[in-house]
Amino acid sequence: MKAAVLGSGLMGSVISWDLSRSPDVDEVVVADLDPARLIALKRKAGKKLGTEVVDVKDAAALAKFLRGFGVVASALPHGAVHPADVVAVRSGAKVVNIAFEEEQMELDAAARKSGATLIPGCGLAPGLGGILLAHGAEMVGGATSGRILVGGLPQYPGHPSDTSWSSR
Repeated sequence: MKAAVLGSGLMGSVISWDLSRSPDVDEVVVADLDPARLIALKRKAGKKLGTEVVDVKDAAALAKFLRGFGVVASALPHGAVHPADVVAVRSGAKVVNIAFEEEQMELDAAARKSGATLIPGCGLAPGLGGILLAHGAEMVGGATSGRILVGGLPQYPGHPSDTSWSSR
């Protein structure tokens, strides 16, 4: 399988590093706007990792880049997430996104029509935080609410947690 990673920051570089070591992945291509960051990533990665300078805000360039990948991992900063998701859905891409933004939920009909897949919220929080909450609730025999405090860059800063849930 051929995989793409959008973004080579802290999360994207780790995702690409991990994918490049998977026996199920034949090739990983990382797209980013910063050539210096891509060069540094290429030095650390294995032979299966390639890089390409792509401005994800350039819809035509992004659509062209997305062709031919079995899966795309999106590790873009907020502000670039939704425009890139729109292009990916229109292109019929299969995307796993570490971010969760409300606008992603509005792309369901377009994704079904184009044959795309968009799975948002697969990062640390949301993502792993929810999995850990569910596992913890199961371990204690059930719970009606839970909270995990995380570090990172919350979309809407305020309370120190950006992963919580309640069954109420």
